[in-house]
Amino acid sequence: MSHEATVSEGYKSYRDGARFKDNAFLNEEEFRVALCLYIDDFEVANPLGTSRKKHKQTAIYWVDNVSRYLYYVDPQTPSLRFVMNREKLRAYMCELSDAKLSKQTQLNYLKSLKRFLYFHTVNTSLSRDDAELHAQCKGFMEFIGLRQKVCSKQVSKEITQRRHSLLTAPESLTPAECWTVLRVAKKDFLAVIGKVFEDKNAVLVMAECSFVVHYLQAVVILRHLQRPGVVEHMTVKEWVLRVTDTRGNAVIGVKEHKTAAQQVATFALTKEEEMWFDTYYTRVRPQLLNSKKRKRDDTEEEERFFVSTMGMPIYNASNDLNRLHSKYKLKPVTSQTARRVFETATKTLTEVEKSLVADYLTHSTATAEKHYRMKQSDNVGLASHVLAKLASDSGAESAVDGTSAGHGRVRGAAHSVPGNVQMDVQAAYNRLVESHPVTLDGVVPSKAERKKFSADDQRVLYERWLKAQMKLCKQHVLAYFSRRPPAESRVAFWLTKQGWKSNIPSAASIVKEWKPSGCEDTVMDSSQIRKMTRTQKWKGLLVTDVEGKGKGVVATRRFQVGEVICDYHGRAITAKEGNDIHVNTSEEETGYMFFYKDKRGRCMCMDANTEYCECHPEMQTVGRHINHAGEGANLKTRLYTVDTDGEEKDVILFIASKHIEVNEELLFDYGVN
Repeated sequence: MSHEATVSEGYKSYRDGARFKDNAFLNEEEFRVALCLYIDDFEVANPLGTSRKKHKQTAIYWVDNVSRYLYYVDPQTPSLRFVMNREKLRAYMCELSDAKLSKQTQLNYLKSLKRFLYFHTVNTSLSRDDAELHAQCKGFMEFIGLRQKVCSKQVSKEITQRRHSLLTAPESLTPAECWTVLRVAKKDFLAVIGKVFEDKNAVLVMAECSFVVHYLQAVVILRHLQRPGVVEHMTVKEWVLRVTDTRGNAVIGVKEHKTAAQQVATFALTKEEEMWFDTYYTRVRPQLLNSKKRKRDDTEEEERFFVSTMGMPIYNASNDLNRLHSKYKLKPVTSQTARRVFETATKTLTEVEKSLVADYLTHSTATAEKHYRMKQSDNVGLASHVLAKLASDSGAESAVDGTSAGHGRVRGAAHSVPGNVQMDVQAAYNRLVESHPVTLDGVVPSKAERKKFSADDQRVLYERWLKAQMKLCKQHVLAYFSRRPPAESRVAFWLTKQGWKSNIPSAASIVKEWKPSGCEDTVMDSSQIRKMTRTQKWKGLLVTDVEGKGKGVVATRRFQVGEVICDYHGRAITAKEGNDIHVNTSEEETGYMFFYKDKRGRCMCMDANTEYCECHPEMQTVGRHINHAGEGANLKTRLYTVDTDGEEKDVILFIASKHIEVNEELLFDYGVN
């Protein structure tokens, strides 16, 4: 079937019900699907290099634009012959202008049409089937390119006029007013962050965790004037690799953001802000990761620093900023507004200070010398200080650099029970339990029944019985889950299925008290562990530079004693083959050979000498980078054998021998001198 016939056939299924009004289709889903057929191959090729999901959304957007133009050219028989009538395109663009569509929207129509022709001229056999039509399409693409140049200049004018209107608008904000939400919310923020800072065992509710995340995002967006994309793309690795300048500021560079092609987004946190971020990273973020609904082995190329209450990367930082303003009934200040206000305020600064602020906002595209200068951390910290000075000069107490407000913590009075319980109380409780045993779904004995055993201590009996039932419930729940910590959402769902009516433990408390259960001999019975040994998508680990050691591995979440950390992944070979490789490898590159005896007593070697293994050629495995320690080791190794399709395979797992905190380096005893 020819290309013209293909377009026509795809259009027939929808043509009868199509309506055209104001140059726009009204939800013609059938024709959108029909046109999608033409970009399927183009979608697979994915010349934009984007993810398939995002590329699909872009393709559907092109379909909408192209379908409108095809209908405009010929409502009866759409075909590629529209390329022979260039006047139609000029008339169409004029009608778009008359319909008050912006120049950027008109430019998008041209881009969509050009992509559509690109598909037919490059990704199909049109040049072989109809050489004349192919040449016409190529010429029409060049014509669209000329129209795009004209439209692009008009887009620039629109943007300039819009910026001018914003800059000259009356009652514009001051730098101090941009930071209002930071000042108003700071006391509440310190109260929440103080809980986990002072008490390592404290657990925040999800609302408090969400508040901490929103406030820290506001610090980056409003205090340091970074784009929302910087917040959304900041990674754990970029946080761990932060540097300290001579002023004591923590300088962070984020590689992925809107202007990443020009320079890395860099901002400098004060010592107080660094303490906030570190408390979030070590105390709050691990709690959020435990609540995530996705499977633990789901991963991205790099772990995001900011995560939501679902344990997923932040999707829209601008929305979170609006939520923080709404919480305190303040008029929202967007990232773009704050950046514009501070840019305008720089008119009173020196040229050097203006340049520092421009580079801090990643606006500068000037000279290579300026880019080189901004790589120096001291200049980043100086630019941050200039921004704080602009805000203070406009009449505000510093939102984050000023005197810290008190934590304002309110400690409730706990109900106290005497430590030395009298024998008659214990005896009364024993008799109560004999009469009313503690069960998972049992009902607490009534007050009248408790008084039969001890009228004076009936309240103590009540509390003891409930405490015993709660302990029994927690033991029952914890026994259900395996050697990897469960997600809080999974625990909550499991609790709802039990049908318990009262005295139900919270999912958060279960996750907090979770410890690996069962015998180490049965670790490989877990389908989750077996899957991760295949995929190598271990979570909570970061390969980084360790002072004096080179590469090492640190934990990005807490690990319990007995929890499986990862495996020593490599190619299982004989010890003789391993020794031959070891002899022929330079001393600097040794240390990636794990010698062991298999269950048959044979001397074997797990060869991880190459950075990328054969089965995961694009993935850097983690276990090979774990460093040696004798008495300070926090990991132990254990050999397991897995039956894979009738073939036995050796797996060496690292198991936590101590409780491991966030930022702690992982170490095990190599067993050699």
